[in-house]
Amino acid sequence: MTAKRIDQPERKKASRGGKDPEPAVLALPAGVPLSDSGQPGGNPGRVDLTGTMPEGIRIDPAITEGHPGYNESGSSEFVPPERTMTTMASAQLEMHDDHNHWLSDHSMWRDDLALWQGELDQAFEGLKQLEKALGSHREALQEHLKTIDIQEKGLRKHEHALADYQRGGLGADLKPMAEAHKQRAEKQKKHSAAHERLKKHHHTLMAHWSLLLRSLTEMRL
Repeated sequence: MTAKRIDQPERKKASRGGKDPEPAVLALPAGVPLSDSGQPGGNPGRVDLTGTMPEGIRIDPAITEGHPGYNESGSSEFVPPERTMTTMASAQLEMHDDHNHWLSDHSMWRDDLALWQGELDQAFEGLKQLEKALGSHREALQEHLKTIDIQEKGLRKHEHALADYQRGGLGADLKPMAEAHKQRAEKQKKHSAAHERLKKHHHTLMAHWSLLLRSLTEMRL
C-alpha cells in the first residue's frame, strides 16, 4: 500500500521583530452577500443530495454528521413534544381504565365474600342441627339393637320348648308359642324392612359426611 502525501500549508515565517504575522481576515466585507444561504438550492454551484440513508450510516444528533459504524448513545430521532404528550395521555388513559376495572372486580369480590360469610354463619347454625340429627341416628341404631335382642330372646325360648318336647316333654307351651310364632314372623318382616331403611340412611349420611369432611380438610387456598 502506498501512502498518500497531503501537503500542509506553509506557515509564514516570523518577522524580524519576533512577532507572528497577523492572520488573514476571513470575514466578508460589509455589504457583500453570502455565497450560500444554507438552504437547499441556496448556491448554484452546490449539489444537494437527497434520498434514503445508506445502511450503516447513522446521524449523530449532536454533530449531525454521518459516520459509518459510529457508536451513538441513543436514537437520533427527534420526537415532537406533541407526539410525546399524546403517548403519555394514551398511557394514562389505559392505566385509568385498568384502575376502574380492578375497582369493579374488588366490588364484586366484596359482594361475594359478604354472601359467603352469611352462608358460613348458616352452616355453623346448621352444625347444631347436624349434631342433633347424628344423635337421633345413634338412638335409632340403639333402638334397633334392642329390638333384635328382644326378638332373639323370644326365639330362644320357643326353641327351648321345642327341644324339650322332642326329648319327651309335655309340650304345654307349644300351642301358644305356635300362635306367637306367626306374629313373630310378621314382626321379622317389619324388622327386616326397618333394618334396610336404617342401613340406606346410614350409608347416605356417612357418605355425605365423609365428602364434606374431606372437602374441608383437603381444601387449599
